[in-house]
Amino acid sequence: GASPGRAARAGGRRALPAPPVPQRRVARQRYVLDRSEAETAAELGIAVGTVKSTGSRALARLRTLIAPEHGTETER
Repeated sequence: GASPGRAARAGGRRALPAPPVPQRRVARQRYVLDRSEAETAAELGIAVGTVKSTGSRALARLRTLIAPEHGTETER
């Protein structure tokens, strides 16, 4: 079964699945630590284009996790 800590963090609700690790790493660098695309690429050892595409996918994934029943502004 689930650990008590996990159930408490979920607040009695089913926890949302997290984005894949590469997306989380890029999102953390770009949006939490406010790093540039070039700084993120250097820190993670990946190409700037990979930072851009992975960051875009991470944001799209987070949007679906936050409000899956609502469309985004760009979908209208």
